[in-house]
Amino acid sequence: MLLGHIIATKSTSPVVTDAAMDYPQDWQSRYQLTPSIGHNEDGETVCIHSLCVHPDFGGNGLGQVLLKSYVQRIKDAGVAKRIALICRERLVGWYEKAGFSRVGPSQCQYGGGNWVDMVLDFEAGMGDDDPDF
Repeated sequence: MLLGHIIATKSTSPVVTDAAMDYPQDWQSRYQLTPSIGHNEDGETVCIHSLCVHPDFGGNGLGQVLLKSYVQRIKDAGVAKRIALICRERLVGWYEKAGFSRVGPSQCQYGGGNWVDMVLDFEAGMGDDDPDF
């Protein structure tokens, strides 16, 4: 059983964009390392598109463990300078607890928009000073 997952891409933008969450329509016939939309291997930002925990396991800290582990793996691998995500206003505090900083309203229109941009810059720390995370 899958208990949780994170889906992400790399982007050249410092925040999540609609283009970063898209994919080239010709991806099967014309592979590119640096397409104008979707995953861009030259990007310095890992954009989290989805962090989900199975509803039967919600509320027990699994999401925090999953996120912290993922952030640490990305940092240790040295593949990006930051991790960015978009979230709803009600989750801003949860992500701030994990070391993410609120950037402001997102320009993303995915799912109707009304998102908040959040970024964790590896030079600024990872929320390690919070004993609850």
